Amino acid sequence: HSNEPMAQRAKNEELWQAAAKGNQAEVERLKGEGAEATWFHPWEPAGRGYQFTALHIAADQGHLDVVKYFLETCKMDMKLKSATGPDLISHLTGRKGGGKEEVLAYALSMKPTPAA
Repeated sequence: HSNEPMAQRAKNEELWQAAAKGNQAEVERLKGEGAEATWFHPWEPAGRGYQFTALHIAADQGHLDVVKYFLETCKMDMKLKSATGPDLISHLTGRKGGGKEEVLAYALSMKPTPAA
Protein backbone atom coordinates (compact mmCIF):
# COMPACT_ATOMS: atom_id res chain seq x y z
CA HIS A 1 0.00 0.00 0.00
CA SER A 2 2.88 2.35 0.69
CA ASN A 3 3.98 2.50 -2.94
CA GLU A 4 0.86 4.32 -4.16
CA PRO A 5 1.53 7.92 -5.24
CA MET A 6 0.58 10.49 -2.61
CA ALA A 7 -1.71 12.37 -5.01
CA GLN A 8 -3.68 9.21 -5.81
CA ARG A 9 -3.89 8.26 -2.16
CA ALA A 10 -5.14 11.75 -1.25
CA LYS A 11 -7.82 11.51 -3.95
CA ASN A 12 -8.88 8.05 -2.78
CA GLU A 13 -9.07 9.32 0.79
CA GLU A 14 -11.18 12.31 -0.28
CA LEU A 15 -13.58 9.95 -2.08
CA TRP A 16 -13.76 7.75 1.02
CA GLN A 17 -14.55 10.76 3.23
CA ALA A 18 -17.19 12.05 0.78
CA ALA A 19 -18.80 8.58 0.76
CA ALA A 20 -18.77 8.53 4.58
CA LYS A 21 -20.61 11.88 4.61
CA GLY A 22 -23.05 10.84 1.88
CA ASN A 23 -21.92 13.71 -0.36
CA GLN A 24 -22.90 12.20 -3.69
CA ALA A 25 -21.93 15.20 -5.84
CA GLU A 26 -18.43 15.10 -4.36
CA VAL A 27 -18.26 11.31 -4.75
CA GLU A 28 -19.16 11.59 -8.44
CA ARG A 29 -16.71 14.46 -9.01
CA LEU A 30 -13.81 12.60 -7.39
CA LYS A 31 -14.67 9.35 -9.18
CA GLY A 32 -14.60 11.31 -12.44
CA GLU A 33 -11.12 12.56 -11.52
CA GLY A 34 -9.83 9.03 -11.10
CA ALA A 35 -10.34 8.32 -7.40
CA GLU A 36 -10.60 4.59 -6.72
CA ALA A 37 -13.72 3.48 -4.85
CA THR A 38 -12.14 0.04 -4.42
CA TRP A 39 -9.28 1.46 -2.32
CA PHE A 40 -9.16 0.02 1.20
CA HIS A 41 -8.78 2.75 3.80
CA PRO A 42 -6.12 2.14 6.51
CA TRP A 43 -8.03 4.22 9.12
CA GLU A 44 -8.54 1.48 11.71
CA PRO A 45 -5.88 0.40 14.22
CA ALA A 46 -3.47 -2.36 13.27
CA GLY A 47 -5.27 -5.56 12.42
CA ARG A 48 -8.43 -3.78 11.33
CA GLY A 49 -6.96 -1.37 8.79
CA TYR A 50 -7.43 -1.86 5.05
CA GLN A 51 -10.82 -3.52 5.58
CA PHE A 52 -13.26 -0.94 4.26
CA THR A 53 -13.76 0.63 0.84
CA ALA A 54 -15.80 3.74 0.07
CA LEU A 55 -18.72 1.37 -0.60
CA HIS A 56 -18.42 -0.14 2.89
CA ILE A 57 -18.34 3.23 4.64
CA ALA A 58 -21.24 4.69 2.62
CA ALA A 59 -23.28 1.60 3.52
CA ASP A 60 -22.21 1.75 7.16
CA GLN A 61 -23.41 5.35 7.38
CA GLY A 62 -26.71 4.50 5.66
CA HIS A 63 -26.08 6.56 2.51
CA LEU A 64 -28.29 4.55 0.15
CA ASP A 65 -27.90 6.92 -2.83
CA VAL A 66 -24.11 6.69 -2.70
CA VAL A 67 -24.29 2.89 -2.34
CA LYS A 68 -26.60 2.73 -5.39
CA TYR A 69 -24.16 4.92 -7.34
CA PHE A 70 -21.23 2.61 -6.53
CA LEU A 71 -23.14 -0.60 -7.32
CA GLU A 72 -25.24 0.51 -10.29
CA THR A 73 -23.23 3.25 -12.02
CA CYS A 74 -19.69 2.20 -11.08
CA LYS A 75 -20.54 -1.52 -11.20
CA MET A 76 -18.60 -2.21 -8.02
CA ASP A 77 -18.60 -5.80 -6.82
CA MET A 78 -20.47 -6.00 -3.52
CA LYS A 79 -18.50 -9.16 -2.72
CA LEU A 80 -15.30 -7.10 -2.65
CA LYS A 81 -13.43 -7.54 0.63
CA SER A 82 -9.92 -7.45 1.97
CA ALA A 83 -8.08 -10.48 3.32
CA THR A 84 -9.19 -9.55 6.84
CA GLY A 85 -12.47 -7.72 6.28
CA PRO A 86 -16.10 -8.55 5.55
CA ASP A 87 -17.95 -8.14 2.28
CA LEU A 88 -20.79 -5.62 2.14
CA ILE A 89 -23.65 -7.91 3.16
CA SER A 90 -21.65 -9.56 5.97
CA HIS A 91 -20.64 -6.11 7.23
CA LEU A 92 -24.25 -4.89 7.39
CA THR A 93 -25.94 -8.06 8.65
CA GLY A 94 -27.18 -7.62 12.20
CA ARG A 95 -26.24 -3.94 12.40
CA LYS A 96 -29.04 -1.52 13.18
CA GLY A 97 -29.91 2.13 12.83
CA GLY A 98 -28.79 5.03 10.70
CA GLY A 99 -30.26 3.61 7.51
CA LYS A 100 -28.22 0.40 7.61
CA GLU A 101 -31.32 -1.80 7.31
CA GLU A 102 -32.44 -0.01 4.13
CA VAL A 103 -28.98 -0.36 2.60
CA LEU A 104 -28.87 -4.07 3.52
CA ALA A 105 -32.33 -4.67 2.01
CA TYR A 106 -31.18 -2.94 -1.18
CA ALA A 107 -27.90 -4.91 -1.29
CA LEU A 108 -29.79 -8.18 -0.81
CA SER A 109 -32.17 -7.22 -3.63
CA MET A 110 -29.17 -6.60 -5.92
CA LYS A 111 -27.50 -9.89 -5.07
CA PRO A 112 -27.59 -12.22 -8.06
CA THR A 113 -29.76 -15.22 -7.32
CA PRO A 114 -28.16 -18.57 -8.10
CA ALA A 115 -29.66 -20.31 -11.12
CA ALA A 116 -32.10 -23.04 -10.11
